[in-house]
Amino acid sequence: MEYARNHIKRYWGFAYRRSIGISMLGFALMLAIGTAFTNLVGSSLINGALVEFIFWGVLIAVATLILVASFAGAHMSSVLLMNDKEHATHSKHIGAWLILLVIGAIAFVMPILFFGNPIALIVFMFSFGGMLWVMYFSVFILFRHAYHEIAIAASTLWIAFLISFMGINHVAPGTPIAAYSLFISTVVMIAVAGITGMAMLFNASREFSREFRENAPAKGNARAARRRRRASR
Repeated sequence: MEYARNHIKRYWGFAYRRSIGISMLGFALMLAIGTAFTNLVGSSLINGALVEFIFWGVLIAVATLILVASFAGAHMSSVLLMNDKEHATHSKHIGAWLILLVIGAIAFVMPILFFGNPIALIVFMFSFGGMLWVMYFSVFILFRHAYHEIAIAASTLWIAFLISFMGINHVAPGTPIAAYSLFISTVVMIAVAGITGMAMLFNASREFSREFRENAPAKGNARAARRRRRASR
């Protein structure tokens, strides 16, 4: 973000780290709730398939709302600090970023189409990890921010994919491949998304605290200011 002033660049990095963290944590929470509902409740209900479809639809809608609201809030709070020139350039960068994210998502979803349902659940870890890599590199190239939490999450997902994919032939006898794939992919996705989201929120809060401490007046100056205010009364 060479086109923006330094304090705006720092604030943008903080705001988007927080919004990505909220989105990742919301995704993990929605996935955990949906999985628990499907395993514990859905199968015991009349018209269970329809109820599950509606329930997952609601969860997806809530997760989408969280994502849109968090990113919209980060974008609006950032552009309010910019002048017209910075805003115009930033809008072009945001447009290019969204295009890269969409292209990356389409490219990494394509491999799922070449596998059957049981294996597709494992391949989804590869696809989601690839999307995270696209996000990491696109943010770094366009905005010069490096969210290392995303890179760690993407690496973890790809490692889990390789181990799980190679372990299919070594599943215990009598264990359905579909059950194995569902268990591995769900546990890994919830754990990675949840831990990454909490890490990003923690780091965003730490950055904000450090920024506040660096810009806060020294104790001696603060005391002198208080004495001057008392003396002027």
